Amino acid sequence: MAQTTMLDAMKAYATVHGVDARAIKAEDTTAEVLMLVAGADAFGSSNVTTASPSANTDYWGTKVSAMQTDVAIANGAVTGTLHKLTSGQLVTDWGEGYFLALKWTKNNAKITSIKVGLRPSASGSDLIELDSDMDGVFKITDKDAQLFEILVSDGKVSYSIFLDLSGLTLD
Repeated sequence: MAQTTMLDAMKAYATVHGVDARAIKAEDTTAEVLMLVAGADAFGSSNVTTASPSANTDYWGTKVSAMQTDVAIANGAVTGTLHKLTSGQLVTDWGEGYFLALKWTKNNAKITSIKVGLRPSASGSDLIELDSDMDGVFKITDKDAQLFEILVSDGKVSYSIFLDLSGLTLD
């Protein structure tokens, strides 16, 4: 019989409590894993809704319909089609490529902060805190290796939600 490692046991424990196992790293202490579980219990993914903005929404001169079609978020994954941008302000600032527009809604008054971003980030940037319009556009450079992270906090406990991007189609 295969021997279970402490890391495997922590991932299994966290998964039972709704934490994505990808959030658990080998260097995490038991206390850090327990804080992730506490955050999951306190917030859970239902406390923040992630969605695609309407097709007519304009970001820096580019409509969402030019960036993406049929984007949906369900069961920890983002699906739909991203269209390659070759011109416009986003391309001027970030280079040609595929961009994903998302928006968020807080469903829990206890939430004081939501930070979002890609792991790993193509630009090397960290998570960014959402401002009052609760939306953003992100350059996808490797849909199969990148995850989208949403870090929710009440100022005491934080919880990360990870979205798988591998179901996206690049057009």
